[in-house]
Amino acid sequence: MRDTMEMELLLLDFSVDPNQINAWLNADRKTRRQKLSPGAVRNRVMATGLHEVVGSERAAVDYRVHSEAIHVTPSWVMFPFLGKGHVAADDVMSIDAPFIEVSEHARRFGNTLLIVANRLSPGSEADEASHGPLPDFDLAHERTQEIISQFVAALRRVA
Repeated sequence: MRDTMEMELLLLDFSVDPNQINAWLNADRKTRRQKLSPGAVRNRVMATGLHEVVGSERAAVDYRVHSEAIHVTPSWVMFPFLGKGHVAADDVMSIDAPFIEVSEHARRFGNTLLIVANRLSPGSEADEASHGPLPDFDLAHERTQEIISQFVAALRRVA
């Protein structure tokens, strides 16, 4: 999911400054590491005013948890589903976590694609398609947000 989050940031960066598309496509390794790294891109996006998309407290906690999950760390795992590798757990959060992850990140990534279509190709077929309602998806997302809010509250209590 962290890769999806980083693609989201990159697309938002492209939507603000379309020149970044060519910069990213043609950058050498050093430039990618210095100017197009996830941290550099995140800082640029935050500076543009799109911070409500990627800079909310929930988004920051989510990114931090995903980042910590992919690095070797001696830290204690507070929830079974945050463990590395196959996790056998029957608690509600562990059972629901994969659905929550897909729902949350698919929605955010989809919304980012809509922003890009609107900003880079207003009036296009992609832009027009972005204006339709998705009530079932919205309801599923609303339910996952309730669970995520409970999870974030639990993280705050122990962090």
